[in-house]
Amino acid sequence: MKNLISVRILRCLLCFVLFVSVSSLSLFGQLKEFSVASVSDDPFDGSGRSSQYGRVDGDGYNYAILKVTTDDPSDDLYSYRFNFGALYSEIVVHPNEGEIWVYVQRGAKSVTIERSGYRTISRYDLQRTFESGNVYRMALKVSQESKISQRQYLQFQIEPAIAEVDVFYKSEREGAVEFKMETDITGSCAKLLELGSYTYRIYADYYHTAVGRVVLDSPNQNYIEKVTLRPNFAEMTLNTSSGSDIYIDGEKRGTTSWSGRLSPGEYLIECRKANHKSVKTQLSVKAGENRVVKLDSPIPIVGSLAVVSNPLGASITIDGKSYGQTPNVIENLLIGSHTLSISRSEYQTISKTITIKEGQTLEETVTLMAVAPTSKRSTSAGVSGTINGHEYVDLGLPSGLKWATCNVGAETPEDYGDYYAWGETSTKSKYTRDNSLTYGKSMSDISGNSSYDVARKKWGSSWRIPTEKEFAELIEECKWTWTTQNGKRGYKVIGPNGNSIFLPAAGYRYGSSLSNAGEYGNYWSSTPFDSSGAYYPGFDSSNHCRYWGYRDYGHSVRPVSE
Repeated sequence: MKNLISVRILRCLLCFVLFVSVSSLSLFGQLKEFSVASVSDDPFDGSGRSSQYGRVDGDGYNYAILKVTTDDPSDDLYSYRFNFGALYSEIVVHPNEGEIWVYVQRGAKSVTIERSGYRTISRYDLQRTFESGNVYRMALKVSQESKISQRQYLQFQIEPAIAEVDVFYKSEREGAVEFKMETDITGSCAKLLELGSYTYRIYADYYHTAVGRVVLDSPNQNYIEKVTLRPNFAEMTLNTSSGSDIYIDGEKRGTTSWSGRLSPGEYLIECRKANHKSVKTQLSVKAGENRVVKLDSPIPIVGSLAVVSNPLGASITIDGKSYGQTPNVIENLLIGSHTLSISRSEYQTISKTITIKEGQTLEETVTLMAVAPTSKRSTSAGVSGTINGHEYVDLGLPSGLKWATCNVGAETPEDYGDYYAWGETSTKSKYTRDNSLTYGKSMSDISGNSSYDVARKKWGSSWRIPTEKEFAELIEECKWTWTTQNGKRGYKVIGPNGNSIFLPAAGYRYGSSLSNAGEYGNYWSSTPFDSSGAYYPGFDSSNHCRYWGYRDYGHSVRPVSE
């Protein structure tokens, strides 16, 4: 009897073992496969020893780096697991797409590679011993059947169709790494993924974060997840006084006006303007608002100016604006630098730079000098006449333009005269970019504008600075001869009718120095080149042509008139 029971038990055990074996074989047959295509050294890759990528173990040795790729660009490399036995290893995320880095302690000779749903590769012989700091490369190959049958496209369609929305997705498998996609201009993005379940988060500026879960279980079909984002912003328009800059939480957003979206919350709004006190406002914003906000204007910081002249009754001009006649007290002037001009008929105009300080009254006393009834006779050939006491020569140019015989500030053609920064009407002891009144300003042609044209300001009547085109006519229509006249070198410029003028090589001023006098000549035109420079004709003994130069230099001025 005992023998019969033993036989029956043995038969049952045998059937169970056979069932388990068959089941295991059936299950094993369903596993997908991958293989190691190659393992190689990379002696030219210094990543393992670099300060940026190199890592050191507890014994002070650099980890070796195994850089792994597969033959499938869309493969999820972070689903692989690498086991080097007792040696420590770690997969590290890095910026190279389609590649993972496995940091391994030195001494590794074999590796076991696992992946959920795939047949494990056990104790694969690396055919080498990993050394400290060396870089190695491994190429994996996934069977074509596994690729085709176990993948599905996950596609997101975002509404509204906003470009550059960030979509983060992650497999629900244990230890899976999160990845990021960005939408195109239609609000769409797609990725070929292994079957399974995934969670996602979607971020877009000014919208609530969307979260969800999808299950991919239909190979070779597209799964479309439609997501509608909920707005989380207000449409705001901020207005302030002309020329004032608008700052939101310390960042400049616009000048005079700004319109755009703001997320709900509290914001510090500040209006700034040069020589004004800034005004700050706390702004509370709620989602869904559409508001226009009128901001307080910056507060002017002012001082005063008291002006008296000898003789009295002179006209006062500040930055080109009239302020009556002397004596006068002008209040509420913005602090900072201003150009003050005092003028009276039959007297020389005086222009100077003044500085107004907050809460103070600047006192200016000006003595005017009478204008001589006529200037000294020129030695230019064929003097044609005078305008407002200043001689001119008709050179017979096609335009009929009259050219003065002397520079501004000179009494004879050979005198160098005075030097002026471009667009300024008074001389200075030092010519620098810091004290330039026009450098960096966008300006149109200044010829004939008494606020910027020194010829019109000093000589009056129809005198003005020549334009760039008028200098071009002088260069192209006249004969230029380098010569010395009354001990001064320069060019004799002979017109089509034989009359001539003399342009002395007066050099230029920068800082407090006069440079290249007797060698170079630089004469301002009235035409700007850009916000920092203007055109001028320049010359030396071998050349004369048109240039452009920085406005802060002191150059000569030769007036013209129609």
